[in-house]
Amino acid sequence: MVATALIKDSFPTSELTLCTRHLSENVTRHLRTKVGVNDKNAKQILSDLFGDNGLIEADTTVDFSTKVTDIERKYEDLVGPYLTQKVIPTIRDYVYNARKTESRIPLQWKNNNCESINHILKLNQDWKPEKLPELINKIHKEIKLQESLVNGALYGHGDFELSSSVLMSPEGRVSVALSGARHIGPKATTFYIKKQPSMDWRQLQQSISRQLGLSIMSDHYV
Repeated sequence: MVATALIKDSFPTSELTLCTRHLSENVTRHLRTKVGVNDKNAKQILSDLFGDNGLIEADTTVDFSTKVTDIERKYEDLVGPYLTQKVIPTIRDYVYNARKTESRIPLQWKNNNCESINHILKLNQDWKPEKLPELINKIHKEIKLQESLVNGALYGHGDFELSSSVLMSPEGRVSVALSGARHIGPKATTFYIKKQPSMDWRQLQQSISRQLGLSIMSDHYV
């Protein structure tokens, strides 16, 4: 599970648990579309996994192991390795063990509250789903806007000015940052140019100004 691995890598000291409703929906979808289990058997499997007396309700290690053995015996021929290799390890790691490690995690935890606040935030921001080409166009416009801001700063006009700080990389490239926004708040945009060893900062700035802005240096724009 890529998402859980990334979360654990970013928050190594946090206990990760998964929503039992989403787990149940994933199992239901797999049983019906990938395995072809009929509704009666699918309902029984879901009950043994997520029901009131199911696997996720196990209270002790012995109880959990007993339920696992019973599930494997009943459904191995029907479902194959899906339950034993995928579903049960996920429930063990991200439901049972998580609840044992962090006592504040309740039985049958669901992320309904997270979904609700996410919906409220979307409404507050007037969020709407958009198609990929529209997203790409907006990102392109934002980049072009940043280029024009840098270009204006090179010639001494606009809302930004060049910072006097210069960061030299081992390859001899110079990082020039924008700073000192006068109207629209702080912003930082960085691009890279090649600096000759004999140039000081003033000569470098004059050299930039003699060029046609980012139309020449766009290959080094970050």
